[in-house]
Amino acid sequence: MNMELLIPTIKLDNQESIPPAKAINPKIISVRIQDLLKKHSIQLNSLYYKIKEVGGIHKYLNYNGKVILSSIMRDDFLRRINNSIIFDILENIKPDYFITSDCETYNNEFDYSKQQIKKSLINTMEILRLFPEIKPIGLIKGCERNQILAHYNLFKKLGINIFVLHAGDFFRQGDESQIQRLKAYANLVKKEDNILLLAGFGSQKRLEEFSFVDGYITYSHMVNAQHGIVLNGRKKEKNTCMTYHQAGVHNLKQMLLNLLDSKKQTKLTEFNLKWVAESELPELIIQKQ
Repeated sequence: MNMELLIPTIKLDNQESIPPAKAINPKIISVRIQDLLKKHSIQLNSLYYKIKEVGGIHKYLNYNGKVILSSIMRDDFLRRINNSIIFDILENIKPDYFITSDCETYNNEFDYSKQQIKKSLINTMEILRLFPEIKPIGLIKGCERNQILAHYNLFKKLGINIFVLHAGDFFRQGDESQIQRLKAYANLVKKEDNILLLAGFGSQKRLEEFSFVDGYITYSHMVNAQHGIVLNGRKKEKNTCMTYHQAGVHNLKQMLLNLLDSKKQTKLTEFNLKWVAESELPELIIQKQ
């Protein structure tokens, strides 16, 4: 079963999240910087040193596909982390791609958000200089449309054409206006010859609305499993017979089926945006760099 449109996240500090992701043989997975940090200090944890000792994330997971290292993390981690930590992680975890530096941006806080974006761009440029072999995925942030667009354009000037928006920032409160903002921002980015991913997107009922994006980075299959929920089509049901591991695998497979179903149902929008075929996403990511 192809997984190019659905990129499962493995939480490295939750070993039970590894088998479900690997069980469906995805060509791309995502792992998180946050899982390699101590909870209450700016230090790398023992898990980081285990991965370093075996020679990197591919050997640690016994996985031959592509690995995205995600910088998306909680605000309390963002306030503590520094570039030297990220340099160590990139050098020793050895991912294929990295999501550029996350930062705090908040609605109606234009100046603060601008400062944070500037800081993250400086960090990103330093990473690009030191690790040219690792392909960047631009995490676009901003407190409003013009800031989003400016951040996107700065990434384009750096030669980046794979982008990600953190859908969780917009879906978290269930505010319809925020979800519509995400859709508008996604449409801004999904143009020219770009690849656009959504991170933290698990909504099965809104797949058609976002069918123009190229892929989803998700951990919702495990979150649902943890809460005793399995997907039946696009509906959530109480899990009465599956183990945590089985529910995670089931949910991930069902999410892919839902994506493929939504692809069939979705008509071209007024922007004439099309899906990337399931077999094309990894090759496109490689070819466009």
